[in-house]
Order: sequence, then structure tokens, then C-alpha cells
Amino acid sequence: MYLSNRGTALVLAGGGGKGAYQIGVWKALREYGVDRNITGISGTSVGALNMVLFAQGDYGLAENLWKNITSDEILKVDIKKIMLNLITTGIVKNSIYLSILLKSMYGSGMFSREGLVEIIENNIDLYSIGNSDKNLFAAAYNMKSLSVDYLELNGRCDEDIKKILLATSALPIIFDKEEVDGNTYIDGGVKDNVPIKPLYDMGYRTFIVVHLSRDSMIDREKFEGSNIIEIVPSDSQGDIITGTLDFSREGSDRRIEQGYKDAVKVLKPLYEMGMVQSKISSTLVRMREEEKIFQEEKRKIHREREILKSELEELLGKY
Repeated sequence: MYLSNRGTALVLAGGGGKGAYQIGVWKALREYGVDRNITGISGTSVGALNMVLFAQGDYGLAENLWKNITSDEILKVDIKKIMLNLITTGIVKNSIYLSILLKSMYGSGMFSREGLVEIIENNIDLYSIGNSDKNLFAAAYNMKSLSVDYLELNGRCDEDIKKILLATSALPIIFDKEEVDGNTYIDGGVKDNVPIKPLYDMGYRTFIVVHLSRDSMIDREKFEGSNIIEIVPSDSQGDIITGTLDFSREGSDRRIEQGYKDAVKVLKPLYEMGMVQSKISSTLVRMREEEKIFQEEKRKIHREREILKSELEELLGKY
């Protein structure tokens, strides 16, 4: 059902280490006071992690997290799991070949989720997210139905929220799939990396979409009657190795700065236009007030004239 008073929705795309860009955008949103109007947020993968950081409202914590995170924290290689998979699948039966393969797979094989779990537990107030006054959705790909599900975080328990954040970021091959509500999920970016739909279906019609890729596209025909403001990286944020899997301090600093600059380019003219419109509106209000005062003065003068006329007629009638 369409509700015109929903407010503004923020949509955060997925992209791993490129997600630092969205923190820079958040900085600009705060400076221009736009963040106060955001009542709904949706995200895919790292966009969902940034979503809950935004919902908490602590920009300093979010920036500090991104500037101090390391690739080793996120990409912890699970050697035991790799060995087990190689042996059970019969790919490797000889220990010498196994050793060679493990070395070649290091950095691009299967990784544990311990690092992300620690980040969630140490930085996210899961209880406050479950009770947030903002509508929160994470996109995850359902491996049974082969379609994307938009999982609502509101009203969820801490453990469910944690699982949803793991599910939406379960990049195939890189991370394990995750179970939520009896369904098996992987990274939502497989099907919908820019999840406008759940908030559109709730009645939102004003969206700020933060992309992490220059070639990201939105089919606007699917969101009829919407005002969609897109913030797109002016420079490439990197490929899967130099971007998605890059959680370096240097990379985060660069992306935060780029996100801030790109957002300002979009928000500044809108802000200035809004200021002009605000001045026009205030001028019109003032003119209407002055017109009311003028009309009241006219009526007052007219009444005084009528009284004076009546008094003169009465006085002349005596003579």
C-alpha cells in the first residue's frame, strides 16, 4: 500500500571492502541533515552491515570500524575445511599434492566467518537493531527457491539478526552458506545487489541509492512514481581482488573520502535548490501574511468611514 508520508529510504549496495565508500556517503548525509529524514534502509551483503551501523546512528563507531578493519580479520582461511573438502571429494589423495594445492589456494579458497562474527558482536547492538524505529531489510539469495528473499530485521532476536547478516554476505566459494528460518541462503548480490523492492513495497517513494560499482543499473520502470537519487562512484572502486576483498586501511581511507566527495556533488545542488525553494516559500508566506494584514486594515478603514458617514448624516439631519 502506498503511503506518501513514509519518509526517505536509503538503499545500500553490496561489494565487500568497497563498502567503506558508503561510510563517506553517510558523512555527507549527516552534514546536509538528510540522515534525519531516513526512516527505512535496505542493504545487500556489506550494504546490510552498513545498514545496521547507520541504524545505530553512531557515525564515529562506523568510521573507526572501517578504518581499523583488516583483511586478516574478515578473510580468515579455514585450512581444516579446505583439507577436508579436498580429501572427501577425492581431488587430493596424496599429502604432497595436498600441500601444494593448499599453498596455491591460500587467499582465494574458503574462509571462516569468525572475523565477521566478532565484528558484529563487538560493534552492533543487536537488541537495538531488532527494536529499531527504522524499517530494516537485508537481501539474501534462497538456494531452494532460487530467488531473493528480503529478510526483515525488525522484531528479530539477536541470534536471527546475526544469521541474517551472515547470510546476506555469504559470498559463494569465499564463505559458507547460512541457514535462516529453515532456508539456506548465500549472498543476496547473486540476484539483487540494490534492494529497493522491499521498501518500495512498503510504500516508500523517495530513495537514496548508494552504488559500489560504476556499472550498477536500476530498472526504474519497476518502481513507478518514485524519486530515486543515485550516488555512484566517480572512480572505479576495484575488482573482486582490488575492491571486494580489499579491507586495507589505505583502501578504506580512499573510499571513505571518495564516497564523501561524490555524495556532496549530488547533495549540494539539491540542498541549494531546497534553500531557494524554502526562501520562495517563506517569501510567499510573508506576502500572504502581509496581504491579510493589508485586507484587515482596509476593512478597518472602511468600517471607520461608515461610522463617520453615519455620524455626519445624523448631525446634518438635525439641521
